[in-house]
Amino acid sequence: MVEGSTEDNGPAFEASLSGDLDLVRRDELEALVTAFDSSGSPVAVIDVRDVPFVDSIGIKVMLDLVEVAQRRSGEVVLVEPQRQVLRVLQITGVRRMVRVEHDAESDAV
Repeated sequence: MVEGSTEDNGPAFEASLSGDLDLVRRDELEALVTAFDSSGSPVAVIDVRDVPFVDSIGIKVMLDLVEVAQRRSGEVVLVEPQRQVLRVLQITGVRRMVRVEHDAESDAV
């Protein structure tokens, strides 16, 4: 599931993703990129804590988000990626292009 919004209290585009980021969800994920682009925001904060799997389509979406952010001198922030998702991001080089944030609460558990 993809939920996206812009917050009035800041310039960031925020979205939450859940489930696999794969070919089955291509249209939905491309709509996320379009929504970020249309928002005009330089920063995309994407909560991926409920994403267990990313394939090449998911990687392409991440790269598309980075491209939009870079055009605006912004960034993409991924919140709470699971270990296996983070590994795919590292292997593909996407990890170097995004900022990863972890909740302090989850670090304390």
